[in-house]
Amino acid sequence: MNGPLHDRRVHSSPAYSEGDAYAFAGQVSRGLLVEALIQLLKPAGRAQGWSLLLVGIDHLGRMNDTFGFAVVDQIVGEIAARLRKRVPQPDLVARFSGGKFAILSRRNGSGQAAADLAAAICTDVSSAPFETSAGPMPVTVTVGGVIAPERATTLNAVLAAVQEALDKAKRQARGSYRLYERNDSIERRRRTNQRTAEEIVRAIWDRRIFLALQPVVNTTSRQIFFYEALARIVPLSGARLTEAGQMAEAAERLGLIGFLDRHVLDHAMEALRRDPTLRLSVNVSPTSIADHSWLRQFADQVTPDLADRVIVELTESAAVNDLSAARTFIRTARELGARVALDDFGAGSTSFRNLRSLGVDMVKIDGSFVRNMARSPDDRAFVRALLQLARQLGISTVAEWVRSEKEAGFLLAEGCDYIQGALTGLATPYDPAGENA
Repeated sequence: MNGPLHDRRVHSSPAYSEGDAYAFAGQVSRGLLVEALIQLLKPAGRAQGWSLLLVGIDHLGRMNDTFGFAVVDQIVGEIAARLRKRVPQPDLVARFSGGKFAILSRRNGSGQAAADLAAAICTDVSSAPFETSAGPMPVTVTVGGVIAPERATTLNAVLAAVQEALDKAKRQARGSYRLYERNDSIERRRRTNQRTAEEIVRAIWDRRIFLALQPVVNTTSRQIFFYEALARIVPLSGARLTEAGQMAEAAERLGLIGFLDRHVLDHAMEALRRDPTLRLSVNVSPTSIADHSWLRQFADQVTPDLADRVIVELTESAAVNDLSAARTFIRTARELGARVALDDFGAGSTSFRNLRSLGVDMVKIDGSFVRNMARSPDDRAFVRALLQLARQLGISTVAEWVRSEKEAGFLLAEGCDYIQGALTGLATPYDPAGENA
């Protein structure tokens, strides 16, 4: 609950939901917990010893699916009662979220005292089954804790630390506990990730992301067949992201890739509407191919007058990792009239059967094999095999990262349809005036 910050006490269990933070009898609201933490994080409060424990009920979602809301409410209510019995006043016990309780203790400010309390809580819950309307049920909890961190001076830092401790305890063993241990390299990485995420989001909202187009040309005639649309960012002073690969990798790692995919699709469709001679390929992430909202956006924007000039690229690893989602996505795209390319072909483990069943129109051979062909007989043989496989299935081929005429000559002799790379042009900013066409 994100309402007013006051002590809200209730005497009956509300229906369980993951976003719920209502208090059971004897517990304070999350708002009061936050207020108390803010006071302890002020200079006067930092001199006190205190600890924060986060108690997560194990497998609550599974119990909810199996036994229903009523039984889950009974379990959550009984855990609340056991916690209150274990944690005397004036220490705070708060309903932190649907399946989590938080305990703020001013009497357990040492690592050993907090560990003893966490261990006792795990034992209290697991020592006896819970009586529910569905019968006796064994339940466990996992606990993460943080001890008045001297260097975690903000509320967000404390909450992130205790959540990290709980996550590590869950990975270690359900029904266990773990106290947060500061790791400077992790802290630096977290701060970098936060700044990077902010940079991506700010760039999107400030309209500082634009398209750069790299030509894909016919191997024989060297005529441009289409352009691959890549995202670029106009960096501010001190920014870290300048290249498409950097931005896509960071967005994927930080959970922002769907957001970025939508933005790039908007830009690409706008370019196609502006220039009727343009043909573009657009990359789609593994996250987006299973995202129904992205598919709806794609279906809305790829209108019949644009569809035959659209190629959608998904990586081979994305297709292999979720064949069902990949097939659905490919079928949808092709029904709309667009074509689909399998990117980074050869880097994953697509079998002959899977490649045939996916129904893609094109494969793009991973550049790591192409760039090493001149000095690696194995890579030449592998590229030759990939080209033969695609030709047997009637699938067009593109070789990536082509840098020399020698590489292009080998690819031409082996029947590769198109090439892309430094030899035929790197990506350049899209010019709405039509200079890329």
